[in-house]
Amino acid sequence: MTPRPHFVWLSQWEDGAQADFGSGAALSSDQLQARGRLRDLLNRDILWLVQNHGTEISNWSASGVQIPDAGFSDIAFVDATVSETPNLDSIEPAQADLAQSDLAPAAAVVTADCVPVLIAANTKPIWAAVHAGRRGIQKGILQKAIDEFVSRGVQAADLSVAIGPSVCGQCYQVDKATADQWFTDTGSYAEKRGDAFYLDLPGYCEDFMRQSVKDCTRSDVCTLENENYPSYRRDQTKHRLASLVWLGQDVPRVGRDLI
Repeated sequence: MTPRPHFVWLSQWEDGAQADFGSGAALSSDQLQARGRLRDLLNRDILWLVQNHGTEISNWSASGVQIPDAGFSDIAFVDATVSETPNLDSIEPAQADLAQSDLAPAAAVVTADCVPVLIAANTKPIWAAVHAGRRGIQKGILQKAIDEFVSRGVQAADLSVAIGPSVCGQCYQVDKATADQWFTDTGSYAEKRGDAFYLDLPGYCEDFMRQSVKDCTRSDVCTLENENYPSYRRDQTKHRLASLVWLGQDVPRVGRDLI
């Protein structure tokens, strides 16, 4: 029995205080503390990416990989992590949640306008967090993530996908050269309003996933418009929201943005 997936994004703690999880390999003490606090609230380790706007994918398996004592791990210069516990679906249902908590971390991605894409298989204990920025989308990160599941015997139709908060198509303005390159790489047109061009990254991600995935949901939050979320385009912030996926037990509410 494969435990059910959980999809979470978090920009504020339950008391309304900002939750800043940082990005990259150099984190402040407050950001490290926030990551540790989230790990304790989830009662599971967390795999964090050091994102690179590319298509590199890290693979985590329960077989022999150790998480540092701090309770979370930075995976350097990748834009997705696919996690798997090969023996989890053979565990008795009454023990599955406990085993998952002991063995399998949550996969996390941090963003401040880019699109967090969370994926879980419904037939095997495999899950992934994907950082889908414009450049990564153009380079094929979404298809590459799906291919990772297919290579492990999971059909795309058997995936559940959650697309988190990001800058919306009404707000993501680009120049003509960028719009033209976007069309060349994706076949998707930019919207032109006056002399400006706009790209709908979350809309593209949803449309792309729905070509083969039956279960796909998308947040309607625009990070640029909603000041409760960090947005680099709005104020060049270094703060980041966290989006996470894991399989297994329910957890207490850890913030305002669980789905």
